[in-house]
Amino acid sequence: MPLDPRATDTHKATDLRVWTPLRFGAFRAAWIAAVFAIGAIWMQDVGAGWLMKGLSGGDPLMVALVQAATSLPVMLLVVPAGTLGDLVDRRRFLLWALSWLAVTSAALTLMSLGNVHPTWLLALTFAAGAGKAMILPGFAAAGAELAQRSQLQQAVGLHSVANNAGRIVGPGIAGLLVVAAGVPAVFAATLGAFLLAWLLVASVPRDSFAVRGGPRPGFLEALLGGLRHCWHDFVFRRVALRVATFFLCAIGVHALLPLLVTDAHWFGIGWAFYGIGAIAGAFFFPRFATSLALSRQLTIGIGVHAAALGLLSAPGGNLARTALLLVAGAAWYVVVSAGQLAVQRELPNALRARGMAVFTIVMMGGFVAGALLWGSVARAIGVHSTLQAVAATSLAGLALTANLRVARDDGRGHGHRPH
Repeated sequence: MPLDPRATDTHKATDLRVWTPLRFGAFRAAWIAAVFAIGAIWMQDVGAGWLMKGLSGGDPLMVALVQAATSLPVMLLVVPAGTLGDLVDRRRFLLWALSWLAVTSAALTLMSLGNVHPTWLLALTFAAGAGKAMILPGFAAAGAELAQRSQLQQAVGLHSVANNAGRIVGPGIAGLLVVAAGVPAVFAATLGAFLLAWLLVASVPRDSFAVRGGPRPGFLEALLGGLRHCWHDFVFRRVALRVATFFLCAIGVHALLPLLVTDAHWFGIGWAFYGIGAIAGAFFFPRFATSLALSRQLTIGIGVHAAALGLLSAPGGNLARTALLLVAGAAWYVVVSAGQLAVQRELPNALRARGMAVFTIVMMGGFVAGALLWGSVARAIGVHSTLQAVAATSLAGLALTANLRVARDDGRGHGHRPH
C-alpha cells in the first residue's frame, strides 16, 4: 500500500466515498493522530468546565469563561501559527504543537491534584488553547496535502469526522472518568492521548509531504500575504459572513450545557451524542453534497442547529436533550464541512495552513465573543431563556446572509470570479 497518496490515484474525481483517503498510510496515520489530539482537547475542555462548575459554585459566567479561555488564544495565535505551518515542515510543526499540549496536560494533571484556584485553571486552559491554535490549521492543512486533489472533498469531510470523532470519544471518556476517578484522571488521559498522537505523526515519512522548494518569504511577509489572499478572495469573504453568527451562537451549547445537567454521566453522554450526530452526518454528506449547493447546505445546517438549541431551552428530561444534541451535532457537521470545503477548494498548497488559520479565527472569534455574551446573559436571565435568545440570534443572522452564495454554487464554473 503506497504511503504517498500522490503516487497513485485510480479513483475518478467524482468518487465521493468519504473514507477513500484512508487507504493511504500517511494520510491514515495523520488522521488517527488528529482524532486522538482533538479528542484530548475536548476532554480537557469538559474536565475544566466540570471542575470550574464546582470551584465557582455553578456561576454561569465563570463556567463560560473556560470556553473563552480555550478559544481566545486560538483567535489570537492561529494566524501566526498557520503562517509557520506554511513556512516550516508541517510534520515537524505538528510534533512541536503536540509536545506543547502534552506539557500543558501534565501541568493540569498535577495542579488538579491539589487545591485549584479558578484563576490558575483559566491560565492553564489558556495555555492549552495556544496548542490548539497550532494543531487546528496544522492537521487541516496536512490532511489536505496528504490527499489527492481529486479527493479533497473526502479529505475535508474526514477532517470534520476527526473533529467529531474526538468530540464523541473525548467528552464520553471525560464524563466517565469524572465519576469513576475524578477530574485529575481526565487530564492524565489527555496527556496519554497527546503522546499517542505524537508517535503517530512521527511515523509519517517526511517525503509524504510536498517539497517546499525555492525561496521562502519572511514570516511577516508570509503572514500579511495570507491575510491579503483571504481578504481579496470573494469565496472566503462570503463564507466568513455566512458562518460568523453561527459560531457566535453555536458556542452557547458548549458554554451552557454544564448548567443544563446535574449528572456527570449525562454530561458526557450528551456530548458524545452531539459528536455521534456529526459522525452520522459524515455518512450522508457526500451524497448530500451532490444534490445541494454549498450555500443551501449552510442554510439548512444553520437553521436546524438553531431550532435544536431553541428546543433545548424547553423543559424536558435528559433523554430529550440527548436526542436534540444528536440533531444539533449533525447540523454542526453540515455547516463546518460546507464552509471548510468552500475555502479549501480555493487554497493552493502554499497558502493552505494560513487560509485555514483565518477560517479558524472566524470560528474562534465567534466562540470567544459568544462565551462571554451568553455567560453574562445567563447570569442575568437564566440558562433556558438564554438558549432561546441564542436560537433567535442564530436565525436572525441566517436571515441576513441567506442570499449570499459561496464557492461555485451558481454553476458558472470553476475559477470564475464575479465582478
